[in-house]
Amino acid sequence: MQKDDSTWLWFSYLVFAALVALSVYHVADLASIQMGWEQRYDAWLPNAKLFGSLAVGLVSMYWLQSNSARHEYYLNSITELRKVSWPTVNETRQMTIIVLIFVAIFAAILGAFDFVWNRSMGFILGA
Repeated sequence: MQKDDSTWLWFSYLVFAALVALSVYHVADLASIQMGWEQRYDAWLPNAKLFGSLAVGLVSMYWLQSNSARHEYYLNSITELRKVSWPTVNETRQMTIIVLIFVAIFAAILGAFDFVWNRSMGFILGA
């Protein structure tokens, strides 16, 4: 476990809090538009949405990092991920091409089955 791992974990907590705050802000914005609060409370509602969403984001960050067992689990996960042997760019490209070829083949087979089924049902039902 490196000091750098802990720094990145704190950074990920901060990104998580920002995403939660952004989501809450958008939900509050949509709710205020739907309820008609934008016109009635235009003096204080924008600030309330902003500070409320920031508060929810910070609380979520505190909740995420408050459990020391969870924090250690995340740090150990980062340590284990450093041990993984990741594929090279060429290996990834080759495997992606193979997957795309198989998807295209199975899509063609499924399309042929659908075509035959559609024609046979049309013939049987007389459409």
